[in-house]
Amino acid sequence: MPVNQFSPKDRARYETSANRLIAKFDANNNGTVDQRETTKSGGKDYWTYTNRIGSSDFVTRTTIYYDTFSGIKDAEFRLADANRDNKLTKEEVLQSFLETIDSNKDGKLSFFERLGDSVNGHYEKSWKVETDRQSRLEYDPLPRDYDRPTPPSSGSDPYRPSPPSSGSDPYRPSPPSSGSDPYRPSPPSSGSDPYRPSPPSSGSDPYRPSPPSSGNSRPTPPSSGSNRPTPPGL
Repeated sequence: MPVNQFSPKDRARYETSANRLIAKFDANNNGTVDQRETTKSGGKDYWTYTNRIGSSDFVTRTTIYYDTFSGIKDAEFRLADANRDNKLTKEEVLQSFLETIDSNKDGKLSFFERLGDSVNGHYEKSWKVETDRQSRLEYDPLPRDYDRPTPPSSGSDPYRPSPPSSGSDPYRPSPPSSGSDPYRPSPPSSGSDPYRPSPPSSGSDPYRPSPPSSGNSRPTPPSSGSNRPTPPGL
């Protein structure tokens, strides 16, 4: 069943992929791909692997050279060639691809069907043909015992500092000889508060002036009992 129910965005994407496939293999640029154009050389490649000769210091390195090729799968070419003229056009490639990914053949592409194979991945294949193989003997010495670091005499980890001789934690300061807290000042010898001034020796208030020596705070009266001025002429 022809597939014709999908968004214009999907159609444009599939048409672009089909055009790219035809352009890749169309050697004579006539817009179609025939049987003689289904194979294309992809250049040369090589791969090297190494084998050691026993436990010796010599290895054999072998390099394999390839010619790489890409092409259109024969089965997919015959399936897409609807008119059997041994040529593929963009429309034949596109329609055959859409019918292949339409798994339930309902003429529509669901979300999961659109996540399937691409046009190039569906039609293209690649392979290699070996053209040459070269082997050579090389000196590649094994590591010796003197090339390795000498392990420590004891079984301890050489990258950790040695523990202190005693069982105490070396990163904490030693406690004071007495049981008191070394970060607090020592209390005064007497039980009084060292941050308050000492009281005066007497029980009076040191912030009040001292009273006069006598108990009378008034000025001394004149020698006579009269405190009035003497009248004139007397």
